[in-house]
Amino acid sequence: MFLETFGSVSLVFKHFLDPRYLLRYWLLDRQPGYRELFQMGDCNVYGLFREIMWRSVAVYWPNMILLSRAVERLGQRVRAESGIFYSFEYIHGRAISVGLRRAGLPFQIGLQHGPMTRNKLIYLHDSREYASFQHHSGLPHPDEFWVDGESARSIMEENGIAPSQIRVVGASRFSSTFTRASEGTRPVRA
Repeated sequence: MFLETFGSVSLVFKHFLDPRYLLRYWLLDRQPGYRELFQMGDCNVYGLFREIMWRSVAVYWPNMILLSRAVERLGQRVRAESGIFYSFEYIHGRAISVGLRRAGLPFQIGLQHGPMTRNKLIYLHDSREYASFQHHSGLPHPDEFWVDGESARSIMEENGIAPSQIRVVGASRFSSTFTRASEGTRPVRA
């Protein structure tokens, strides 16, 4: 399963055992002011996140690179006109978005996959995070966001997503349940 997802043994070794990632983070960690980024009032939380950050560099980052490349290969083979994917707000969703862009997929749709509230910090963004500036292209994200309802729409708009990029489609994962309910049939139990 692991190799099917990531392509080959050589790709796994190349990215998971690449000392360049570790060296880059080690150098970043020693930059003046880096640890102050973890300062919150009188409390510095660097110590709480140090191990997680190293794990990210050693495991999560290579995993996302390989996921992005696997999606790119799939996109090149399938040659679809659009792609729909869940979890656009999480790091793996962003890796999928990058892979689809590199494959030349002209249109991406991010589908809401769970409850969206203002209390979920993952949805709180500065509008500049989605904008292109200087040599950066902002956070990878879909061209259009399909959300469950007006509450999700308003949260997305408040956090920098243009209203023209948001479509309220309802809770798509329950569409067959809603259809059966409107037809008066009962869902099949397993």
